[in-house]
Amino acid sequence: ARREPHSGHVLVVLAILTFPAIVVALALRVLPLALLPASEIIPLAAIGIAVLTTGLMRAHRRALAAGERTAQALAARERAETELRAVNESLEQRVAQRTAHLEENIAGLESFNRSVSHDLRGPLGGIAGLAGIARAKLGEGRPQDAEPMLAAIERQADDSVAMVAALLELARAGAAQPQRAPVDTTALA
Repeated sequence: ARREPHSGHVLVVLAILTFPAIVVALALRVLPLALLPASEIIPLAAIGIAVLTTGLMRAHRRALAAGERTAQALAARERAETELRAVNESLEQRVAQRTAHLEENIAGLESFNRSVSHDLRGPLGGIAGLAGIARAKLGEGRPQDAEPMLAAIERQADDSVAMVAALLELARAGAAQPQRAPVDTTALA
């Protein structure tokens, strides 16, 4: 009764006490002896009803507790699902932003690649053309006519090497951290 208050234990105790109460009542002649056969049925019925009532009360309390636990579990699951949906939406937005950023970078790299290819193709084409003409002049036995062409080839090759070096320096500058410094804008202009 202490462990499970309001569970009907008092009813069971009262029902059990009806046995001695009826026996005492019969012995004191408060009840007629003709009730002796019924005197066994009444306490047994009272005990049965009390035990049944106690069992039903316990089952009802367990069902309420189980329902409460289920409701709490469902509420926790709903909160977790809501949080998961929010995290998924956030991730989808970040993926979309990063995809757009990558597409911009790819477009910039493609444009840069076209520009570099165009800028290098000119000097390399000139070198190839002048080298062919210089070879023909040398084959004709006219080295003095090939000399200016070889000088032009050297200049174009030097310009191409300088352009590649500038591109490598630009690539390294992209990875460097920017640093603030005073600049003489008049000299820059």
